[in-house]
Formats: sequence, structure tokens, C-alpha cells
Amino acid sequence: GSLTDAAKGVQIALAYGARDAEALGQLRLGASRTGKSVSELPVNYICVPTTLSGGEFSAFAGITDSARKVKEPYGHKQCAPRIVILDPELAVHTPEWLWLSTGMRAVDHAVEAICSSKCHPYAAGMAQSALRLLARGLQACKRSSDASARQLCQLGMMQATQAGMLAGGGASHAIGHTLGGTAGVAHGHTTCVMLPAVLHWNSAKPSPRSTEALQEVSLAFGRPGELASEVVRDFIRELGM
Repeated sequence: GSLTDAAKGVQIALAYGARDAEALGQLRLGASRTGKSVSELPVNYICVPTTLSGGEFSAFAGITDSARKVKEPYGHKQCAPRIVILDPELAVHTPEWLWLSTGMRAVDHAVEAICSSKCHPYAAGMAQSALRLLARGLQACKRSSDASARQLCQLGMMQATQAGMLAGGGASHAIGHTLGGTAGVAHGHTTCVMLPAVLHWNSAKPSPRSTEALQEVSLAFGRPGELASEVVRDFIRELGM
């Protein structure tokens, strides 16, 4: 994810002629830009991801201002790679801790899509499928590092990322972005702490919509009727995260 976001940052810097961190900071989303507007980026790239962060399916990037310790958004309609190659044979070389932690980030995308107030049937179906694939794939990867298990995870990650873009994120995602910039904590690790806590908080303030969404999360993990926060917490423990 970090390498993909770095490539997007290079694209934007080249397009606007930014040669230092201060100049790049003026190009972040929400900043009051001055000067030229760029409709076409000068370079494209091909992405061959070996983690499950999902950044290759988005035209946005998160880049940390190291001086201010704030992670800020960047983006352009052409920032997504031209081609994404998901090759599980390459992914088997990714260290287990990195694979599983970024896999939990993909789980976060799917869970928050299901629980989002903006979720619709298409996004919900994609997110539920993503969770089933990720649950099977990540558990299999904990037992062995074969390519078929990693492919399940890659397919689940792709669906989870798309569902998240359609339905939007939630508190776990937002807190993870904040902690990433201020404390240098990887997103996959913040998810392991925050996602069960956010689900627990949501269950304590139920509405008909949130109750249904939480039940869908538990069902996707194969534990219907149980508390989603406990289901996700147990899953994280099974992975040793």
C-alpha cells in the first residue's frame, strides 16, 4: 500500500512540478491550490501488489507529512494504475505478519462497507462475499503459505476494496488513518485493535439498520447469531494478530 501510494505521489509531483515536501503539501486534497490545473498525468504505472491493502484499486493516496505527523489525502482521477496484476505465486513470499495484518485491513473495508449507512444491496453483496473469501483465505494462510490460499485473499481484498469505495468507511478506518500519521502505527495493526471496539460500540447503540448489518458480519464469518465484535475479535486472535 505504501509503495502504491508513493507512486501516486510521484505522479502528482511530476504533473505539477513539485520538487520538495512543501510543494507537494500544497497539492493535497482540500488545499487551496494556485497555478495550473492538470487534467492529464504525465506517467502511468502497472501495479503488482504483494500485500492486501487494496490501494491499487483506488485513485487516492494517503501521504504522511513527517514534520506535522499528519496523514493527508492526495488524488487525481488518473492516479489508479493502468493495470493491476494479482499473482498469488509472488504473494507467497510476503512475510506472514505483513500478509495477515494487511488482510485484516481488507476485512475492515468489507465490515465497514456492510455497516455503512450508505450501503446498498450491490455493495453489501460484494462485501459479504469478500468477508467469506478473506475468512477462508486468511485462516488457510495461517496454516500454510500456498498460492491457492493467497489467491482467495487477493480476490476477497479486491471485492472488499470495491465495496468500501461504494459504501464508504467508518470509525475504525478513520482512527487508523489518524494513528498512522501521528504514531506511525500500520493500518493493519490499528484495525486489529479498533475494529472490534467500533463494532462493540455500534452494538451498544442499536438501530434496525445497524442490528441487521452486524448480523450480516457474523453470518459472513460462519457464526450467525453471535455478536459481531466477538466474532471479529476471535478471528484476529486465531490469526495471532
